[in-house]
Amino acid sequence: MNFFFKIKENPLLSLLIILLILLGIVFVVVMCFEDPKKIFKLLGVSEKEQPKYEVLKFLGISMGGILIALQALMSYKRAKALEDTAKAQADAANAQANAAQAQARANENTEQGLRQERLKNAIEHLGYEKDSVRLGGAYELFHLAEDNKDLRKTALDILCAHIRQTTGEKEYQEKHESKPSEEVQSLLTLLFVQNHEVFKGLRINLQGSCLNGANLRNARLQGAILTGAYLQKAKLDGAHLQRANLVEAYLEKASLSEAHLQEADLFYVRMQEAYLKQARLQGACLRAGFLQAANLDDAYLQGVDLRDVRLQGAYLPGVRLQGTRLSFLYLSEATLSGAKLQGAGEQSWTSSTPFACRIRQSINKESDVSRLVFGDIEPAGVDLVFEGVSDEKKKLIRERLRPHIGKPMSYGLPEDSDAITGAYTEEEAEKWIAEYEKAMSEVPKDDS
Repeated sequence: MNFFFKIKENPLLSLLIILLILLGIVFVVVMCFEDPKKIFKLLGVSEKEQPKYEVLKFLGISMGGILIALQALMSYKRAKALEDTAKAQADAANAQANAAQAQARANENTEQGLRQERLKNAIEHLGYEKDSVRLGGAYELFHLAEDNKDLRKTALDILCAHIRQTTGEKEYQEKHESKPSEEVQSLLTLLFVQNHEVFKGLRINLQGSCLNGANLRNARLQGAILTGAYLQKAKLDGAHLQRANLVEAYLEKASLSEAHLQEADLFYVRMQEAYLKQARLQGACLRAGFLQAANLDDAYLQGVDLRDVRLQGAYLPGVRLQGTRLSFLYLSEATLSGAKLQGAGEQSWTSSTPFACRIRQSINKESDVSRLVFGDIEPAGVDLVFEGVSDEKKKLIRERLRPHIGKPMSYGLPEDSDAITGAYTEEEAEKWIAEYEKAMSEVPKDDS
């Protein structure tokens, strides 16, 4: 049936088949009749020639031509059919792809709607009075950030704002004067210690937060805004605080052993009795800081701005102060045994000068300790000098300072200081720069 349908639909094919049939009939007649003279005459074949041979030759050529035409026609039809099939398949594939895209958009819209709903619920939970509900909302926000990169900055900003708001309330500060609440400590651990990779490269803003006694050991707080934050007795050992803003922060008695504070801004910081053994502060700004009775044993302070810093009674054996900017550094009763002051003194660099340039500027430069200040303590001013120092520590230092009270101000190093002065070499400078650059290469770029 399909064959006859194709013949009916294609006149050219019908004509070729009819011609082929007619030629076949003629061929049969020629072969079967002994005297087909009339047929010869119709075909224009002379009787003098070999009529039968010529007729067969003519029929053969004609039938061959028709067969070739039929084959060409069928090949064309097959090619056309294949082309139509390919086009149909392509159209079907495009339709399927469009349907898949439409479904993907629908799924995305659905997921986006679910994310927005989760975000809304989490924010609402943060406003509850019950600690456990607020903490649940905070964890929901964290998991949203963990699952959706686009929401990470939003989630971090909300969680930091929640910490600032919670710890900024007077009632909270009175109740948690020396130790954070379980809610706040859990958030600090979650965001900056255990799962810090989620917010890598994003700016942390905990400005003015009350985090006294917080456990932030090995926390990742690079570039964090901690201006005016309260971190008294906080545990920050091994914490990463490179380029952090700690201007006017309160870190009295905080533990910062082996902490990373390269290029941190510690202007006017209060770090009385802070424990900074082997802390790394290369290139930091400590200008006008209060570090009375602080422990800086074997700490790294190369290229640091130490103008107007109060270090009375500080413990500084082995501290590395090469290439530092020293001007009115108050050191009465400070322990300076083994302190390395090569190339330290007045410097021409500014706060924006890179660490490498600071260090290279002082290569082969002799120490200038003419502005180190000793003495000049009024009898009534001892308590003011050691403001922020515990009464027990203050009593011990007062006894040590007794010979200096009421004495005129003196400059330069005492003869018995045992500090190391002189100059450092280019080889030493390049070694410090390489160590510094290696440490800073691990600091994530700011993606805020």
